[in-house]
Amino acid sequence: MATELRYERASGLLHITLLDGSKHSVSAKTLRENSPSAEVQGHGHGTHQSISIDYPVAISRMAPVGRYAVRLIFDDGHDSGLYTWPLLLKLSR
Repeated sequence: MATELRYERASGLLHITLLDGSKHSVSAKTLRENSPSAEVQGHGHGTHQSISIDYPVAISRMAPVGRYAVRLIFDDGHDSGLYTWPLLLKLSR
């Protein structure tokens, strides 16, 4: 679980601090391209949709979802993915 999530608009990075004190960063572009939403993951289509964002994208808002995830709202209107702590850690590596 994260103790802090901080988005830095200038660099486009989401900074994550975990309970163990480790710090990680991941770009808004990477998060948007790897959204866990059904739309991106291909649920209903049967296959994973590999998307590539070729325009600048930023996180406009973050909303906690219980103690297990965060909903990221992007400035391109995408808002349907729930990012769990393990997923955020995986994407930051």
